[in-house]
Amino acid sequence: MMSEIFIPYISFQLRTGKRLWVDAYFSAKLDERFRIAGLIRESVERSYVNSALKLDAILSKDELARTFSEILTEVERKLKLVKIERGKRFGRWSFFRTLFLPFGHSKNLSQDERLSKMQIELMQSAEILRAVSDCTVLGDTGYISIKIKDGLPEDKIYRRLYELDEGFRKEFDEVSKKFQ
Repeated sequence: MMSEIFIPYISFQLRTGKRLWVDAYFSAKLDERFRIAGLIRESVERSYVNSALKLDAILSKDELARTFSEILTEVERKLKLVKIERGKRFGRWSFFRTLFLPFGHSKNLSQDERLSKMQIELMQSAEILRAVSDCTVLGDTGYISIKIKDGLPEDKIYRRLYELDEGFRKEFDEVSKKFQ
């Protein structure tokens, strides 16, 4: 069964004059706030939306610029911690892995892979958030339409967030049940 919801987005402008939009509903529901960087889009639908299928904005235009700055500070702090943790582990691990790899140290490998993925995700988010942290909030509201099939979002970005972020997944499940 397929249904559809309309997600509110708030507009803002970069110093370069480029206009962007950020999700004003799910961005407030993320467990890992830095993933808001993935919810920024270049364009949204601004046409009439079915009010019975639309979500109300949680993130206000007044909070937007401050939110970007706060999250950027948080991301930079987490990124330092992840780099330190990987550095500690990698220094010891790089020497011993050549000796003990045949003995099955998959725990160390999987932990380093997890930290590596987190570091990459944090670095990508930091780059985006640095670019938008000194934005001018325009405050216009637009909507994007997300199709829901079998309880899962069809949009690639929302699907990936559904897989990665527990807070997003819980809220999306509630929303999709509400609009079926």
